[in-house]
Amino acid sequence: MPWKVNIGKDCGLVQVTVSSKDTYLPNASTIGYDKRDARVGDWVVYQNNPDMSEEADHGRVLGQIIEHSNDQVDIKGYLVVLYVNDTLSHAHIRYVNPKNVTRCTSVNTKFVEFLLGLHINEKTVQQLPRLSQEGWLCDRAYERAIEKLYVKCEEHGMFQADGKNITCPVCGGKATNG
Repeated sequence: MPWKVNIGKDCGLVQVTVSSKDTYLPNASTIGYDKRDARVGDWVVYQNNPDMSEEADHGRVLGQIIEHSNDQVDIKGYLVVLYVNDTLSHAHIRYVNPKNVTRCTSVNTKFVEFLLGLHINEKTVQQLPRLSQEGWLCDRAYERAIEKLYVKCEEHGMFQADGKNITCPVCGGKATNG
């Protein structure tokens, strides 16, 4: 179902109608897990500068523009992206020309939750080198291992599981697998 949003850009505020239609990315890599069709929820890397002279930006695909109020530039077919800055300190909505996307991949939200929700303490930090050496710190391997290796406490994040004991090692409260 299409939805409307106002997006600020160099040429001012633009009202757009957005659909969840897939968008073809003619210049995106297809190496590894990258793909050329962006779907809602995918992660994209793109260049806003046509000569590709600036650092790449990145964000999550929210949809494709099917109508717009921009009388300066035709942005029909552009992606609507939730841009995230390099330090993960802020985000905002942008429209992005599909030709400027260089990479697109599906997002494993559990892996992102693990990385950003990891409770940093001596016990968890000691586990990271082992997980890294064993290849568990990537999204596809993480899916297979998380339920066996970790328990999650809403207050304290993820911890290594202790056999069948599903409790948080910090507060002793009930935790859940994965």
